[in-house]
Amino acid sequence: MKYVFNLSEIEQIRAHGLSEEDAVEQINYILSGTKKPELVRPATIGDGIRELSKFEIKRLSKLFKEKKNKFTFTKFVPASGAATRMFKALSGVLFLHKTLTYSELKSLSGKNEDYSKTLYFLENFTEFPFSSLLEESVSLSEFTDVIPLLEKILTEKGLNLADFPKALIPFHKDSENINTPVHEHLNEAVKLFGDYANIHFTVSEKHAERFEENFDLFLKRNNFSREEISVDYSFQLSKTDTIALDSDNRLAKDEKGNVIFRPAGHGALLENLNKINSDFIFINNIDNIAHPTVQKDIILYKQALGGLAIKIKEQIDSILLALKSKINRQANLEEIEEFLSENLFIDFKNLSFSETAEIEFLLDLLNRPFRIAAMVKNEGEPGGGPFWVKEEGNFSLQIIEKSQIDFSDLSQVEILNNSTHFNPVDMVCSVKDYNGNKFDLTKFVNHDLGIVTKKSYNGKELKVLELPGLWNGAMHNWLTFFVELPLFTFNPVKEINDLLKKNHLGE
Repeated sequence: MKYVFNLSEIEQIRAHGLSEEDAVEQINYILSGTKKPELVRPATIGDGIRELSKFEIKRLSKLFKEKKNKFTFTKFVPASGAATRMFKALSGVLFLHKTLTYSELKSLSGKNEDYSKTLYFLENFTEFPFSSLLEESVSLSEFTDVIPLLEKILTEKGLNLADFPKALIPFHKDSENINTPVHEHLNEAVKLFGDYANIHFTVSEKHAERFEENFDLFLKRNNFSREEISVDYSFQLSKTDTIALDSDNRLAKDEKGNVIFRPAGHGALLENLNKINSDFIFINNIDNIAHPTVQKDIILYKQALGGLAIKIKEQIDSILLALKSKINRQANLEEIEEFLSENLFIDFKNLSFSETAEIEFLLDLLNRPFRIAAMVKNEGEPGGGPFWVKEEGNFSLQIIEKSQIDFSDLSQVEILNNSTHFNPVDMVCSVKDYNGNKFDLTKFVNHDLGIVTKKSYNGKELKVLELPGLWNGAMHNWLTFFVELPLFTFNPVKEINDLLKKNHLGE
């Protein structure tokens, strides 16, 4: 469609780093809806997901430790997300009551999940690492009013944790320190990479100073300098924000008449990821980090993922260099067939090409970024999973979110219900070609796989476009290798009471 902006709208769009063409394209996506992927079947063990034996885990971990100094590595952690959802139950109770005694909370806990979660939180309060930060001790009796305590935890009257990004919430404690996810990811990076570890966070500008304080505190505690541990961060770029439409499909505006721009989801962080100039990039969610007493066993599996990435990188580079130099094709055919079958589940013998077309096919197929993405068995966690997806007659392995699935198609719902694994966002990415040149990651995005959602603004419903997710449509045209990891490697903190699980308490 054609959309005519007035002069003020054009100025605001350009000031935000967008062009009028960008804005029109976003409007068209919102109005027409984004494309739904066509699921073929779930990826399962032996059919898209590789299962590693204990021997392979140890061998790949050893390979990583032996060869890691030949490559550069960065740990990339999206960390700008607010902790609002972590405290949703507590905030809900606080919003509804001016006073609420402990006995009243207990009686309400059987009727409403927010009350039961709040009760569990308060009864176990001393187990949380931030409990010691309150000036007074907490003792609950029948007539204790719990609202002042919730205020001291969540609001400016005390710790103000509900206003923090999740990255800065105290997650763990040991005999000496209280640690945030920032501290724990830095600690894990040092254990994984050794000296001269690189780690990059994406942070919110509002809390940048607090992030710096966390960085400095970690370095001071461990006697590291910024030369020994490279810690840096970036902000989500405003040019990646998207516009919204109101219920009449007009540009959504605030009470002052200004165009509303909204952050476009984690897919917008592709711009940040694309600026990292390392051979391999480890990606983890900020909240998926275990207590240090558990990290040792988890590190073994992360090293194995890194070792597998190095092995596959060397195999792909060897194949591509041989193809480009036109070394005896027949001598490399067995290696190529084995690689395609074992790693990409492609039966090369069923493909019929002339020699020239075959070389072109392989160069196009293999000369692109790739990711080793861990998968864990699905035990009901919300989020994406691994699937075989059909596109223009070709099949590929993709991570698909529930919000991308066409629930009006019962066959697609059945495939979703038969899925066996879940995406914990634990991956290793290879982002350079066989000549050592950095890929432009923006060239491998499937722009049709954004998501249109509904959000509310001052009581009004808005239609909002989210960019293709960072590990969904943004990596759609990468090579993907799925590997099963044990469930204990996955330790998300989606709500505050998750911190009471043993892998966060350090038991």
